[in-house]
Amino acid sequence: MRVCGELPCKIVQEPTRMTRICSKEHSMCSNNSRSMALKYTWTLLVAVLSLGVSQGQTFFPSPPDSVNGSDKKPTNQQFSSIDYSLYHHSDTLLEEIKALVARHPDKMSMKLLKSTRTGYSAEIAVVTFASRQQETEDGQKTRILLNFGQHGREMITSEVALRLLKALAGEYRLLGLHKSSLNYILQKLIIKVVPMENLNGRRIVEAGKLCERKNGRGVDTNRNWSVDWGKKEKDYDPSEEYPGTAPFSEPETQIMRNLAHSFRPHLWVNVHSGMEVFSTWNFNRLHV
Repeated sequence: MRVCGELPCKIVQEPTRMTRICSKEHSMCSNNSRSMALKYTWTLLVAVLSLGVSQGQTFFPSPPDSVNGSDKKPTNQQFSSIDYSLYHHSDTLLEEIKALVARHPDKMSMKLLKSTRTGYSAEIAVVTFASRQQETEDGQKTRILLNFGQHGREMITSEVALRLLKALAGEYRLLGLHKSSLNYILQKLIIKVVPMENLNGRRIVEAGKLCERKNGRGVDTNRNWSVDWGKKEKDYDPSEEYPGTAPFSEPETQIMRNLAHSFRPHLWVNVHSGMEVFSTWNFNRLHV
């Protein structure tokens, strides 16, 4: 799995101006026939990132450069609580997504995927969008998998997921994207959205451990995949990047692996916050 960056602790409560996006594309797919998938996805996500401007919201305020006028970096203790004028609570966000799906049953459906491993359980909500406006068989459409919130402290990514889903449902108008152009794109796609992959880790953050990135039992699920499992980079930090006892030891990664196997996406985008990078990486089924 592509290793992505995360939001530095000093700005964990402040949304960044840019969301890092890591994308992956199955090597089994024809680059010629699916080359537009990346363009479509990038167009949608960039448009969603502009929603704060179109709605007149302060969705992307600048992070603090100092503390009390000094150059001292903020610490976890100095951020004593989450500003819920910027973020939804995880329960509220998931309920809002559930209500959104209920308002648009012709376009959207939602499932809860659950898994338990050695006494530890996880569940992940998956929303499927498939436009029925065109007589295009689902088998002919490009399949895109988007997952957000893999690290608990990257709360802004789940906010982006919510806004993306509202845009797909037609409840938000996207800047720079005409409705007919959006419909043309969506008719060619089936999109599965995981708004909050690491719900257990997110709840730890909401309980006050604001810089936590790992899951509910201390495993970095971004390091729990079979690709380069256990590999230690020069900046390896075991308190941040513990990969678990074995590849796919965690129910979260098992759920995502099973979802990838069943859905077989042509494009898989894993959205993180904190870095201004858009990078692609080819892989094959043996790596998943």
